[in-house]
Amino acid sequence: PRGTLWCYCDAHPQPALRFGFPLQGAQHPRGTLWCCCDAHPQPALRFGFPQGAQHPRGTLWCCPPMTADPIRPARQLLRSLRHGVLSTHSVKFAGHPFGSALPYVVDPAGRPLLLISDLAAHTHNLRENPAASLCAHQADVIAGARVTLVGHATRIDDADALTRFVRLIPAAARYASFGDFHLYRLEPVGGHYVGGFGNIHGFDRDAWITAPGALGAAEADIVEHMNADHARALLDYCRHVHAITPTTVEMLTIDHDGFDVRADDAVLRFDFAETVTDAAQARAQLVAMAHATRATNP
Repeated sequence: PRGTLWCYCDAHPQPALRFGFPLQGAQHPRGTLWCCCDAHPQPALRFGFPQGAQHPRGTLWCCPPMTADPIRPARQLLRSLRHGVLSTHSVKFAGHPFGSALPYVVDPAGRPLLLISDLAAHTHNLRENPAASLCAHQADVIAGARVTLVGHATRIDDADALTRFVRLIPAAARYASFGDFHLYRLEPVGGHYVGGFGNIHGFDRDAWITAPGALGAAEADIVEHMNADHARALLDYCRHVHAITPTTVEMLTIDHDGFDVRADDAVLRFDFAETVTDAAQARAQLVAMAHATRATNP
């Protein structure tokens, strides 16, 4: 209920120490406490420790894994949610923040795109002071993950960015045609990520931004190829990851962290297991995902 039961062993000493659980081999009421993480699934199944089980030294709660890039899950979270709260400096109420709930899309580099009206209070605020933040969170605002990105939001004229926005938020198409709606991009200077209990990270711009590079140049070709030749794989992804069986599927975008698929009327996000930087790495991830889905849905 509070997250994935990760490893309490020598491979991840800091989380083990942080939560006060002894390392590999500690005695648990249901057996010896061995590694319970994705890298060693069998011990987890063998000992069957439930989340929240009572351990002699405390309650056994979620201990997040140590990863080479702890910020990538934050970027994946922001890409997946597509709605959040934009905070700007209020013109009307000087000295106070002004929060606005709105949709957003993340560009390939990891920068949020906002389609906002000239008439909106937050737009007036940004004209006076472009400093802003965007906060997005999972449905459970207490125990769920959340990320806040801080930066400067300025208006841009970018046809490709607008096309991306409308692809991922189809309802925005009608507003994009209005003369008073314009695209803004939040250029981050840093942010803050809470992935769960004890999984908290601050980050700067360099840790967040992912230059599109070779993958950006190949995106259109990859999307076209997947839609033309691998519709079956897209269907399998939907069944395996999101437990739905759509009638129609279409890949919309792909980036370093994953890809987006329109499944009937829904737009679904799929995360890569590893960051990809070019077409070859993207293909390897897509093939691995296809193999995983067919293993469970032959």
